[in-house]
Amino acid sequence: LVWQGEMASCVAPFAAIALDNSRGIYARIASARAVMTCGTPKQKLNLWKKLNDSDFQIPHKLLAELIEGAEPDSYSVEQLVISLGKLTPYQRYKSTGLGQTLHDFVEHLPVDGSQQAITRLLNGLNSYLNTQPYIDRRECSVSKKYAWLLSPAMHAIERLIIARSTVALDVTA
Repeated sequence: LVWQGEMASCVAPFAAIALDNSRGIYARIASARAVMTCGTPKQKLNLWKKLNDSDFQIPHKLLAELIEGAEPDSYSVEQLVISLGKLTPYQRYKSTGLGQTLHDFVEHLPVDGSQQAITRLLNGLNSYLNTQPYIDRRECSVSKKYAWLLSPAMHAIERLIIARSTVALDVTA
């Protein structure tokens, strides 16, 4: 009701539910959606920062909700890169929506101007993709654990190429 009715005065209690690891995943997802839909930019960023500062792993579906409601800017990219390191283990055949949400986020990142946000994202994704052990030591130096991030990284590089950005020629890309 808070999310669909856009009841902004009810955001604070839902932030607490989204952060509470003892709650069920669907209650946390709905609460995160309410905060990310109705909350102020400060409330949204505060929720994400507190989630990253906690000692618990972040479920993929919960992170997808945060990304979906986030502004495509440098601060969101910074929080996203931190969150990727705190995710629960990736399950190949389990649909969480995180992959598509990452692609949508990359699609909305600005590539005109300074390109600071997309460059930070590429650097962050590259740090995870270079984490050992690799898929194949001789041929492919891509992390086994984070190989699923290769597709959003390639999407970001593709956007830079289309924009004819010199960042696409950097070592990281």
